Amino acid sequence: MESEFFGYVRGAFTGADAERGGFFQAANGGTLLLDEVADLPLPMQVKLLRALQERRVRKIGASREDAVDVRVMCASHKDLAAMVAAGQFRQDLYYRLNVLALRMPTLRERGEDIPVLARAILDHLAVRYGDPHPKRLSPAALQRLVAYPFPGNVRELENLLERAYAFAESQDIELADLGPLDAGAGRAGLMHAPAPAMVPQPTAPYAYAPWGTAAVAAAPAAATPAPVPAEPPPPTAPAHAEPEPEPAGDPAERACRGIVFPIDLPARLEAVERELILQALAQTNFNRTAAAPLLGLNLRQLRYRIQQLGIREAMDAADRSAVEGEGTP
Repeated sequence: MESEFFGYVRGAFTGADAERGGFFQAANGGTLLLDEVADLPLPMQVKLLRALQERRVRKIGASREDAVDVRVMCASHKDLAAMVAAGQFRQDLYYRLNVLALRMPTLRERGEDIPVLARAILDHLAVRYGDPHPKRLSPAALQRLVAYPFPGNVRELENLLERAYAFAESQDIELADLGPLDAGAGRAGLMHAPAPAMVPQPTAPYAYAPWGTAAVAAAPAAATPAPVPAEPPPPTAPAHAEPEPEPAGDPAERACRGIVFPIDLPARLEAVERELILQALAQTNFNRTAAAPLLGLNLRQLRYRIQQLGIREAMDAADRSAVEGEGTP
């Protein structure tokens, strides 16, 4: 990170084959925007503070400093004052940066901007995909977006419209093309809902019941606890020798069992989606037209997900294996 900010000289480290300037040298005489400055590590905050105070920077491996004249602007979605109070951001750097503070309202605070932003994003997507006529939001879809709080601000709006643009089969993006806007909150609820059922029941220390069944829930209300044997059953004759059948229930609930937090939720969901698509493709001998109905998608939606998840490499490998199999005597 220091080399990106201040540059380096030739031979400063392995791979430094030539001298190179950093952000401050490139912005000399102009303006430098540092996005998400709250995420800078503390050692880098010290170096940034010195560069701002002295108006001089030193390249890695150099013996002299270079004078720079740079106007610095910083952006962050975090509360820097609260981070200073928590000891996560240097107080002296905060006061050096906090000369003129501008607060950008969140997207939910300026819902009247959503139609304008949505039109501009759709125009940009049309240029990217080579569409002569950009798709537009239907009145119902636009009303749904205006009512949505957008915790991810404009980035979430961009990603949502890009997905809807790919899924829409007509020139109008309908409400169904937007998909579930609060899908993340629904998944979080599924992960935390089973927690009360995991609490052990003191009234029946040796009793056993499948997780989530009525027997576990009714155990605290039992008038008389189950009789406890003097000695535990011998290993050769367990009380429940037969395997318990998989309890019926929500598949998402069963998929969440055994998870150890913290996890990378987006990466886990992407891996599950990739695996399901590969299984459907393998079942149909990589026929996308036949695999799409198995996943509840149309062909265009499946092609979009294959491209986004990088599944084409697996399909190409399967094609090569099929060709090699045909050539083997």
